[in-house]
Parts: sequence; structure tokens; C-alpha cells
Amino acid sequence: LSNVSTKILPSLFKLVESLNQSSLSKKSSAGGDDEAAMEIETASSSKEAQSKNQQSTQLVEAVTDAIGQLAKICPREFLQNLFKKVVQRLLLATTEVAESNDSGDKNLQNVTALRISSLLGLAQALVASESLDDASLSLLYRAVRPLVRTDEHDPRVQKRAYKVLAEICSGHKDFVTSSSERLDDLTDLLVDSIVTCQVSARH
Repeated sequence: LSNVSTKILPSLFKLVESLNQSSLSKKSSAGGDDEAAMEIETASSSKEAQSKNQQSTQLVEAVTDAIGQLAKICPREFLQNLFKKVVQRLLLATTEVAESNDSGDKNLQNVTALRISSLLGLAQALVASESLDDASLSLLYRAVRPLVRTDEHDPRVQKRAYKVLAEICSGHKDFVTSSSERLDDLTDLLVDSIVTCQVSARH
């Protein structure tokens, strides 16, 4: 089963991204740019779209949970390499935020925010598996810090970043408390972020 997990996990990662992309496409088509179409949209169609979005969200959560469980039996070296790729893609996506914000393109901003949220969700699942070493956790912590600290990102991104941070704190207490410097940094981060925490990211 351990060897099989090396083939299944990458496929599940792609599935999560596909589901998130599908959800974004549905929202875009539902919202549309045609004001006339928006005006004639019925309450029933709106509820149907909301129901589909909820189903898509539930599917993503189910697949993400499966990733977390499979990660527990995955060969450690393979998992570490997979995790590094997730963090690399996360860092790349965060560098694209300024570009998407400057463009003023709402669709591009949504795509970027969704990509970051999806990658954070995958990272959270791997953290929850308790299969990552301290070096990997430290790498993720450094990547998540700026997402928690600033309110320049989409609220979905900040909320997901908080969830990753919470997962690290709850599941890896030794990592958090083993260094007084890291513990102080984390405390300062949470205190400072109170000011920048967006309302929708608090729920």
C-alpha cells in the first residue's frame, strides 16, 4: 500500500486542483458579465448554483482528507519531495499576486487566490498527516508567515493560511516550542496580525 500511495497521491493532488478550477469556472459562468442575464436570474437557479458550489467544496475536502491519510503511509523521501514541490508552487503563486492586483483583472485575481488557497489546503493535509520533518515545517512556516501578516491577499488566502498555522501549532507542538526564538516569532505574528486580519478570514 505504501508503494501504491506514491502513484495515487500525485493524482489526488491534480484532482483537488481540477475540482477547484471547476468551481471557479462555475462561479464565473454563474456571475457572468452580462447585466441583463444577472437581472433575470431566478432564485431557484441561484440556489442550484450555491448547492453545486457546496458539493464541489465537500468533494475537495474529502479528497484533501484522503491525501492526509495516504501521506501517513507514503515513503518519507517521496513525501518530502512532493511537499517541497507544493511549497515551491505556493511561493511562485504568491509572487503573482502583485501582478494580478495591478492588472485589475478580477478573474485573474480569483484564479491566483484560488491557486494559493488550493496549495495551502494541500500543505495543510500533509501537515495533518504528521509525516513531515522539522525542516519541512520550518519551510512551510516561512512561506505562510507573510500570508497571515498582511491583508493585501484575498480573504480566502489569509483564512487558509491561518488554518495551516493552526494545524502546525496543534499537531506539532514540539516543533513550535523547541525553539524559544520560533515561539516568540509566532507569538508576535499572531499579535501583529490582529490588526490586519480581514473579517471574512475570522470565521
